[in-house]
This record gives sequence, structure tokens and C-alpha cells, in this order.
Amino acid sequence: MNLELARKTIAETFRQKFDDGKFLEFIRNLLNPQSVTFDETGDRKKTWTLKKAAFEDYVNHFTRLGTYRDPGGEKVDVLVIYLRKNTTLSRGRVTLRNFVADYLANGHGQGKAAVMAAFVAPDEDDWRFSFVKLDFTFEKSELGFVNEKRELTPARRYSYLVGKNENCHTAQKQFLALLTTEEANPSVAQLEAAFSIEKVAKEFFEHYRELFEHTRDALTAVLETTPRLKRHFDERGIVCDDFAKKLLGQIVFLYFLQKKGWFGVERGELWGSGHKGFIRHLFKEREHYAHLIARKLKRPPNFFNDILEPLFYDAISRPRLEEDHYYSQFDCKIPFLNGGLFEPLYGYKWDETEILLPDTLFANTEPTGEENEKGTGILDVFDRYNFTVNESEPLEKEVAVDPEMLGKVFENLLSENIRHGSGTYYTPRVIVHYMCQQALLHYLIARAAQVPPADLALFLRLAERFADFEAKDKKSYAEKGFVLPETISQNAASLDDLLAIITVCDPAIGSGAFPVGMMHEIVRARIALTGALEKQNDPRAKKPRTAYALKRDCIQHSLYGVDLDPGAVEIAKLRLWLSMVVDEDQIRDIQPLPNLDYKIMQGNSLLEEFNSVRLLDDKLLQPPAASCEAEIAETKARINALSQEFFKYHEAGKKGAAQKLATEQEIRKLKKRLGALVNPAAAGDDTQGELNQQTSWANLKRIQELHDQFFGQNSRGEKEKLRCELDALEWSFMEATLREQGHTEAIADLKRASATHRKPFFLWRLHFGEVFQQRGGFDVVIGNPPYIQLQNDQGALANKYQDSGFETFARMGDIYTLFYERGRQLLRDGGHLCYITSNKWMRAGYGEKLRAFLATKTQPKILIDFAGQKIFESATVDTNILLFERKADIPTHSTLACIATERCRENLSVFVRQH
Repeated sequence: MNLELARKTIAETFRQKFDDGKFLEFIRNLLNPQSVTFDETGDRKKTWTLKKAAFEDYVNHFTRLGTYRDPGGEKVDVLVIYLRKNTTLSRGRVTLRNFVADYLANGHGQGKAAVMAAFVAPDEDDWRFSFVKLDFTFEKSELGFVNEKRELTPARRYSYLVGKNENCHTAQKQFLALLTTEEANPSVAQLEAAFSIEKVAKEFFEHYRELFEHTRDALTAVLETTPRLKRHFDERGIVCDDFAKKLLGQIVFLYFLQKKGWFGVERGELWGSGHKGFIRHLFKEREHYAHLIARKLKRPPNFFNDILEPLFYDAISRPRLEEDHYYSQFDCKIPFLNGGLFEPLYGYKWDETEILLPDTLFANTEPTGEENEKGTGILDVFDRYNFTVNESEPLEKEVAVDPEMLGKVFENLLSENIRHGSGTYYTPRVIVHYMCQQALLHYLIARAAQVPPADLALFLRLAERFADFEAKDKKSYAEKGFVLPETISQNAASLDDLLAIITVCDPAIGSGAFPVGMMHEIVRARIALTGALEKQNDPRAKKPRTAYALKRDCIQHSLYGVDLDPGAVEIAKLRLWLSMVVDEDQIRDIQPLPNLDYKIMQGNSLLEEFNSVRLLDDKLLQPPAASCEAEIAETKARINALSQEFFKYHEAGKKGAAQKLATEQEIRKLKKRLGALVNPAAAGDDTQGELNQQTSWANLKRIQELHDQFFGQNSRGEKEKLRCELDALEWSFMEATLREQGHTEAIADLKRASATHRKPFFLWRLHFGEVFQQRGGFDVVIGNPPYIQLQNDQGALANKYQDSGFETFARMGDIYTLFYERGRQLLRDGGHLCYITSNKWMRAGYGEKLRAFLATKTQPKILIDFAGQKIFESATVDTNILLFERKADIPTHSTLACIATERCRENLSVFVRQH
């Protein structure tokens, strides 16, 4: 088939509602007709009605168009699966995948390698084109023979969402080669490759990076010609890179949400019924909407200034009355989202400034270098891709842009030299999943001694499988063979409590992969406990235990993160918001998103000092009962000693006059301090920035209260008040410490540094005070810290950290070694750390101190050395995973270790158990 005809065939098949004839024609051209046995006699095809109870609620009937035999003899069935009237393409995904798995394992598809299927819902304009195949696991028999075991559930499905509302750009790119080859006889592997999400990801990354550069350059040009705006940005500490990243993140977020039908909803209609191409619609009708919003314009409408900014910072981000959804400005309902993503960057005055980014930045007709495609603008590029709020799972992958890609986008935005400087590498999902599950398992083992570790491990694996089943299938959970161990059911209440109060931190959060992964593990486990809680009439079961409710609770009470890069912080928050949106199914009242400003924060995780000056006196963080009495006694003793010296100098006459005066001033200062300690309320403002234990303890408690209030606050004005009070309280601790140490000159420098929004330090016990005051530290520290040689930049990093008190420091070493030490410091006793890092510390000279540190101050539990296996797509670094426990008393213990000497990324958990 020639190229033009191939494009036409793909467009006619995938850009419209499902058409049986068009689909059959596509299949005939995709596969070698001589290698296909078609099940048709005239116009009749082989059709089966459904008889299995497990699937009859979802599938009405299915048709087999034929069976294809590839050059290697493997067979693939081509099916059309017609869903029931009340089944949508977005629901029942797991059940539908398992239906095909059952077809392959136990039905008419036995002996076939895979299925290509069209899933068709009767009332939808879109349909799903999928490739499904069974996985094979290998088990050793009692005699030592390797048996191939075929299971129902491990089927993998790769899907395109196609139809009237979707663009077929990706399908066209990935099927053209098969349609235009002279020998149309593809192998099963080639067919599977046409459903590869990796190709989509790589292409999308490149386009996204180009869009970021164009946006940054366009803003730079605007600032160069608008001095007033440039001064405003400089005053706010806004740089073009940050602005461009946030703008793209905002637009991407809207692309995800418009797929849920949350925008363009007509008056009186339910959420979910909106315009699936709302952003493009706004651009096409920008003149109309600009005049609706701005009323009277004295210049041509500007898409960003006159439409996007009012949409972001007014319509989306302001709470409104029940019936006020901005009909007058946008001719439709606009949801109130909250959450901080749609607040002006660093509070710039969007309504008092004009940022006239060219409309061509968003859409144009410039050639792309590819035939039949024009337009290099942000909307032009995004419109070519399918967006799905469902994150890819090991068994269910949609060939579309999903939230997980945002993490890879973050990596992609860093040029090679920046990437190597920051040591940022995106961790593959299978690695994240394994590390999160193991960290959670060891947390439970340490805290739930009444439950055997083997039962806890089985519980987490079953919880993962249980999450595969749809809500209506969960009642038959036990029938499917997924029965919780009796010890788990008996201890469901205590386990649920442990899962609700766990605290988790990633000190180099990057794109947020690990907090999102931990959230999935925690929520799945709590959902799996719901049945046992219901049987026991536990009051916990009466509270909302939907995925949405449990995710929100987990984010609020369990997840924390820090990163030096403010762009990473924004992407991590975006990932968490999107993870909630996936499960937000309200059609009458969409819940506003929580504020994550004090959960995911910018800062340098390794430093609690500024310009070599410590910023927080630990005495200020002690409860008054424990420290105030001691300081009072110490102060009284010092006053008595100085009083005796005063009388000596007094008796010495003129010879001791200078010393007498200095001693008198010191005594006066100490008495003032004593008065403040004994009666803090009477101290007033005369303490000159000093804080006593009682006042500082009260302030610390107030910070924790404000954090809780801020998380769920919807009013922008109230948020600003809370933020100002928090800033003032946090500043009081630092200023008191600096004055106490006599470093008043550093205060001005610190204020200037804070204005850049890039703090080169992080005060853990202040910013996350609730964790340390209530729990004594984090239960889990997890992540993929940066890999940067300390000798880079003529040893600048080595100089920075040399005197910071790290016992693992080595000038010729790497910064990740310091993260191991910092991670242990952040843990409570009995807490667990799990990192993936370079494995050079195991053998290199610079790792000697770290090896000694780990051997004497931790209990290593798991060590996986990947040796020469390439884990990161963008790096050749050899890696390992280490999980250890912080123990005050370190008895003799064993460490489970293995070397990954073969490809094991797809089944890491199984590989580790076997080796």
C-alpha cells in the first residue's frame, strides 16, 4: 500500500465511530491476507454470546473476524468485542482485559499467542483498539524441572483510544511502516511494537522540550520590550524558565481534565459532559471570549493575556457560589480546582500587568517537517496526542500521554550538561513499585509484630491484585482465590491504623515518582482491608474509603518531599493532583484540590545552614518542660558566678572598671533572659528577636496548626494570610538563632536569598515539625538521590559540604553518600530507608566511610546490585537498591542480597524472591 493510501486508511478507520467494514479493511491491509483465516461466510462472521458470569455484566457478545499466522507460526485472533449498554470504555478495564485472557487461556483462543481487538461501547463515539497477550511465568517442580505456568491474570493489554473525539497521529506514525512495507507479513513482535508506548513517550518528550524553549524565548522577548514588566518580575524573583515550565504544566493539566469532560459543560448539565477539545475551542473563538471577559479592549485580543490568565487565575482558582460557574465569561461551567497550580507564579500581579505572548506560540500553520502536518504551537502539538488520566500500570498500558510521562518530561527539560550536573534520572516504574512495596512491608513488619512477616508480604501482593478488580467484582474476591490470611483479617483495625499514620519522605523528590508510588501501595492496602473491617462492624468502615478519599488522607498525613529545583517541586505536586483527579468521579460537585505548598517544598535537603551559619538552634525546638527548667537553673548559676566576679572588679577600683562594666552588662542581659524564661508573657518585644522555649514551643505548635489549615483552605485571601503568618513564624526562629550567635549581618543576606525562591538550605524540624514532634522522625525515607561528584566545578560542592558535619564525606566522593547519612538522620528509631543509587560506594575508595557508617549505624535488610544492567534509559551508571533499618541497638542480623546478572526489570519482585 502506498503512503497516501495508508494514511487515508488509518484516518478513515480511527477518526470516526467504530465501523465494522472499515476495521475489517484495515486488518486486511495490516496483515497478509494469505496468512489469515477469516471467519466469514458471505456477510456472516463467527459470533459468540457471553455465558460466563464473571464477564457478562460488561460484555454483550463478541465476533472473531479471523486468525492470523505470522512467519514464525504464532497465531493471533482478531476480535470485535461489543460491550453492554451501561459499560463505558473507561470502566471495567481490568475485567475486559481478563475476559481476553480467559479467551486465550480457556476459550476459543487457546493456543494463540495474542489477540488484537476492537472494544466497542454502544453509546460512545470512541472505541478502543487493543493488543492483548498472556505472560508466562516459570516455576521449578519438586524434581527440579522448569515448568511453564500460564495464568489468567497476568495478561497485558496495550490500547489506543480512537474514534470521533481522538486524533490518530500516534496510530498513524506507528502503523504506517506495517501498512506500507512490500511484504505485509508482520511477526507478533512487530504487531506488539506498533502498540509501544515508549515510542510515543520519546517523541512527546522532544516536542515538549521544544515547546518549553519556544515559550521561554517568547517570554524573554516580551520582557526585553516591556521594562515595567521586567522590573515586576525581577522584584518577585521570577525567571523565564520557571514561568515557562508552570505555563506548560497548567495547559497539560487542562488537557488531562478536558478528557474527563470537566470544561465546556453547558448550563444545567453534569460534570463530565463537557467539550473534549475545550482549549482549542477557546483559541478558535478567542476574539469572542476576549470581549466577553475583558469587555472593552483597545487592542487586538491576546490569547494568553485576555483568556488564559483570567481562566487560570480567576475562573479556575476562585471558589464560587453553587450556581456561579463563570457562565457569563466562558458560556459554560468552569470547575473550581484550587490547589496552587492555578495561582500566579510567586504572586505576580496578573490583572495589573500585560504579558502579550504571541498567539502563534499557541497555534500556527508553520510546517513541522512531516507530511500532512502543520502547526508548531503548544496546542498544535498537544492536539496530536491522546491524553489519559489513567497512569500506566504493568498490565494495562494506554498508548497515550499519561501522568507518569510528566516525570520523564521533567528529566527531558534538562539539557545534557544540566542533567549531568544535577544527577537527575527518572526511575522506571517497576523499580519504584518494588522499592515502595518493600519499604511498606518492612514498616509493617517492624510495627505489627503480632502478624507473621510472610502473611504481611502476601497481604501486600494480594492488595495489589485486589486493586485489579472493579467495584462490582470485589464481592466475588474470595471466589477468585484472593483470600486474606486470617492473621491479617484479625488485625485489620491495627493494620489500617498503621497505614493511616505512616510518614514517608523523599528528600530529592524530583518528579514525585516515589511519593505517588507509596500512595498507591498504602491506598491499595487500606482498600483491601475494608471487607474485614466491615465484617467486624469497625467504625473505620463507615467513613469514606473510596480511592479518592484515601488518597487525599494519605497525601495530607503521610507524604512529604523536598527538592532543590523549584521546577521539580511543581511537577511533583502536579503528579499528586492528577493522581487524585483519576479517582474523582463526582458529576454534581467536583471537590477542590488540596494545597501542597507545605507538603512538597523547595530547599537543599543536605544543609541546615546559610553561609556556614547554622539557622536553627535545637534548644528552640525542645518542649519547655524538658528544657526550660534546665536553662533557668543554668542562667541563675551563671548570674551568681558573674556577681562574684563583679564584686572582685568593684574592689579593684579603677583597675577593674572596664571588666566591672562588661560584667554588669552581661548580668543585666542574663537577668532579662531569666525574666523571659520565668514569665514569657511579660517579655514583650524587648527580647530583640530572641525566643524562649515556651514561646518557641507555642510557635512550633502554631506552625503545625497552620499547615493543617492551609492544606484544605480554598480562599485565596485566607491562604495569603496563612502564608504570611507561617513565613513570619518560621523567620522568627531563624532570626532568633542568628541573633543568639551574633550573626546579625547574615539576616539581610538571608532575606535576599529567600526572595529568589531558591533556598540553599532546608530546616527539617521546623518545616516538617509535626513529624518530628509527634513521631520522632519519618517511618520511611525513600528515593533516588542525585549522583554528582563532589569534585565537580573545581571542588565547589566539596567545599560546600566539607564542614557540614557529614561523617560519610569524602572529597573525591559523590553527593549521594551524604543523602544516605541525611536519610538516616530523618528516620525515627525503627524507621526504614530505601534508595536506588550508583553502586560505586560498594567498591570505590570514597565509599569506605559510607560502608563503615552503614555497617555500624544501620541494619541493612536488602541489597540488590544491578551490576552491568542498564536501569536508567538516559544513563549508563551502574546501580543498586539498598534498604536498611535505623536501630539504636544493632544486634547481629542478616542481609538478603542478590546480584541481578540478567534482565529482570519486568519481574523484579519475582526475580529477587527466586535469587
